[in-house]
Amino acid sequence: MYIYILEYGLTVITSKLGNLLTQSATERYRNLLKNNPELIQRLSNSNLAAYLNVSPETLSRLKSQI
Repeated sequence: MYIYILEYGLTVITSKLGNLLTQSATERYRNLLKNNPELIQRLSNSNLAAYLNVSPETLSRLKSQI
């Protein structure tokens, strides 16, 4: 069970890192909207911007565009 949890965590981290390197900020925000909309409601804008690796100003622009 412990190895399964470690492998799952590694898979999630690898996926997030790959998305940060290959996707634009808009794509990352749209994926978050599609896959985890509850995070957008629960996190503050500054925390959400840090999670997406964008500045809070960029996040505001993304929210207004979408």
